[in-house]
Amino acid sequence: MSSKPLNGRYRWLCLAVLLIAFGTRVYRLDHQSFWNDEGNSASLSSRSVQLIIEGTASDVHPPLYYLLLRGWWPLAGQSDFSLRFLSVVAGLVQVAAVIAIGRLWLSRSGALGAGLLVALSPPLVYYAQEARMYALLGAVATVATWLLWMGLKTQKRGFAIAFGLLTTIGLYTHYVYPAVIVFQGLIVLMFIGGRHDSPLLQIWKQGWVWLLAVGIALAAYMPWVPIFLRTGSSTRQAGNSNPADFLMDTAMWLVGGPFARFDVGQWLYVMIILMFLAGVFAVVHRAFSPKVTAALLWLLVPVALMQLVGATDDNYRKFLTVSVPAVWLLILLGAEWLKTLFPGWRSLRLGWFVLFSGLLLGLGLDDLYHNPETFRDDYKSIVALIQQENRQNAAVILNAPNQWEVFTWYAGTNGPQLLYPMPKSLRPDDQTRQEVEAVLAEHNFVYGLFWGFEGFDPNRTVERTLDELAFKSTDAWYGDVRLATYGVLGSFLPDDENQPDLEPNVSFLLGGDGELPSNVRLNWVELSGTAFRPGDVIGLALQWEAMGEIDGRFKVFIQLLDVNGQLVAQRDAEPVGNLKPTNSWQAGELVIDQHGLLLPADLPAGSYQLVLGLYDIFPPNARLTHRPENKDFIDVWTISVQ
Repeated sequence: MSSKPLNGRYRWLCLAVLLIAFGTRVYRLDHQSFWNDEGNSASLSSRSVQLIIEGTASDVHPPLYYLLLRGWWPLAGQSDFSLRFLSVVAGLVQVAAVIAIGRLWLSRSGALGAGLLVALSPPLVYYAQEARMYALLGAVATVATWLLWMGLKTQKRGFAIAFGLLTTIGLYTHYVYPAVIVFQGLIVLMFIGGRHDSPLLQIWKQGWVWLLAVGIALAAYMPWVPIFLRTGSSTRQAGNSNPADFLMDTAMWLVGGPFARFDVGQWLYVMIILMFLAGVFAVVHRAFSPKVTAALLWLLVPVALMQLVGATDDNYRKFLTVSVPAVWLLILLGAEWLKTLFPGWRSLRLGWFVLFSGLLLGLGLDDLYHNPETFRDDYKSIVALIQQENRQNAAVILNAPNQWEVFTWYAGTNGPQLLYPMPKSLRPDDQTRQEVEAVLAEHNFVYGLFWGFEGFDPNRTVERTLDELAFKSTDAWYGDVRLATYGVLGSFLPDDENQPDLEPNVSFLLGGDGELPSNVRLNWVELSGTAFRPGDVIGLALQWEAMGEIDGRFKVFIQLLDVNGQLVAQRDAEPVGNLKPTNSWQAGELVIDQHGLLLPADLPAGSYQLVLGLYDIFPPNARLTHRPENKDFIDVWTISVQ
């Protein structure tokens, strides 16, 4: 298939596929924010070569990508777009390599189809739009596989030399690359074992050059092997331990990544699975046997090794950028095998299959580009909000130390004394609590960025301390990171002057019909004041009492109403900053519950009524009534805004 010279039309079609790949990878390249790992890339690559090597010795990745990114900065500039563009280049190289392999394994139309589907592949596009090493990892593995096959076919040692160089690059790119070496070694054994001479003789005559190439690469990698062994064992996380579920989830990821649109694309997935099975049957019937077997090894060996070592967590599937091309090559091999069985299966039919598959992938890309649920953690918007509010004497607390890099990427390093990454390592909770208390003693407003509790704050001590000693006023998700704001208002005691009078104590009726017994009682409410300015936080301290077992979960709502009864500010949350739901209360337990109500910055001066109450989370429109007034809210106090 590859012996025919390339005509001009085919070259133009190859260029068209590469242009499509470029378009899918550069479109909205800087629309989404850097997330934590990309901030780490920017921070590490801004250091000197020596510091990059020293830093990656304690990181979970080898140094090569960061070194390349450091050299990229002077050429491309320092922006989200420019730093991610290095991955775009790597993604284009991978697509070109797939087309080249397709010319060795498939017809011209099959090679173009494989290149087009890889150009549209959602997981590959996603990681080609990320300032991380996964696009580079996939490109190195794909080009090295092409060099391997070309060398085995032509017996030219120049391919082996280039293969050894790329193997070294792959080892210093990512710790998963040994899985690539394993499947490539099996391809060599398969290729040599298919010769007519004795296998041992063939290994000696043909295999030694490949063994030597890998041996030189491993020798060049030896200084880093102790670090590889240490970090590889310390960072592995097990996910789904059921092999069948792991394989199914992995198969769906390889096709659609995290953007698979089952609602409109199930039938397309069925067709793709059928083509995959056709490729497997092609192996059984020895049709295109070496090529299909090579594609299967390329696909299955990395997946099997991940299952074998227990790297089954969802976060590890991005390592399989090395195997995505094998999926589409195998599928198209199966399609071309079907053409040999059914003469009526013309090239146009193959074109329709590629078209329909491309439609499925396009749906995944639509999610990648436009669905906020698939977006990365939005630190850019978080920093923009904090800078826009420009609060005096405000602190920012990061509950995970690896948020520092991405936050300062957008905020700069001005005023670093106001940015507190904590805890900086896994430490006793009382020590973390003391650090939070020290921050609260110096600031009157706190932004809390919560992400990755299990890493250094498994008991969520940072947030629990803030919820106990400060007044949470907002709580919003920005991807997988959550931004909470707190007013630091000190403490105030019951029976202070100008505090609400709730005598007799207010009892909420769980049934809302006045007939069921009351299991929730509000003993008292305290306010941080009665006169405020726009942008201030009103602090409310509540004491709840569980009069018996509470089956349901209820949220507290706090509302500020103008003289016309119109809502101007609201805060809804489960008690104690969502950390102590009502169904966890014990009979007789007293719960101190602090809330902050953030006043809008443009709130007009005047008098406003503060009210509160409870409602059932399921359904959220079911408010609880209370004794003695049988209303579904409590008039707390009239406050003034100046």
